[in-house]
Amino acid sequence: MSMSPTPSTQPPVASRVSRPRMPDSEKMILLPLSIRLKAFDKFLTPAVREQLHTEFAAYLDQPQYPVVIGNRLVDQVCNTSLTDYSPQEARQLLGRCYIERYQESVLGRLLLAPISSNQDFEWVMRGLPRNYSAVTNYGTYWVAEVAPRHWRFDFEDDPGDPDFIMGTLLAGSEILRIPGYRVSYITLAHQHLSFEQTWG
Repeated sequence: MSMSPTPSTQPPVASRVSRPRMPDSEKMILLPLSIRLKAFDKFLTPAVREQLHTEFAAYLDQPQYPVVIGNRLVDQVCNTSLTDYSPQEARQLLGRCYIERYQESVLGRLLLAPISSNQDFEWVMRGLPRNYSAVTNYGTYWVAEVAPRHWRFDFEDDPGDPDFIMGTLLAGSEILRIPGYRVSYITLAHQHLSFEQTWG
């Protein structure tokens, strides 16, 4: 799970989406929060579902929501409905479910259709910064090829939960049927995550 954070050993960047840094309070997910809540619905009891609908009502049907609100929803579902899992397992599970639900949305179908029809996994890796940045107004995302079938994917100025993000990557690998896919991450600095992906 180790990966050197030193610039001297960083491989050449294959693709990158860069944005200026901004306060967390201004960082938005450019989708309705209802997509995320519906993705988690199968884990919710009627009482918890009603509680979450009440607590997050102001954001559910808006075209975007603050990333800190999305994080709070994940925390609430983990703490109320996934207590049989470790915190890491619970967040990865929710990340997987989110991608399953997201791919059913209009934007998800638009972004994932060309990927799901393309078995050139290097091409898929190069598209990760574009696809992850498409639903945010913040962050810098870049990928680099470390070696054949070994890529690094970095998130900078992104307050997302690393295990939730890992769950989204795992779900994507399953949708694409990437053989022998493995992913791990390290935190290089505040809001700088680096995911190491290998396959084959």
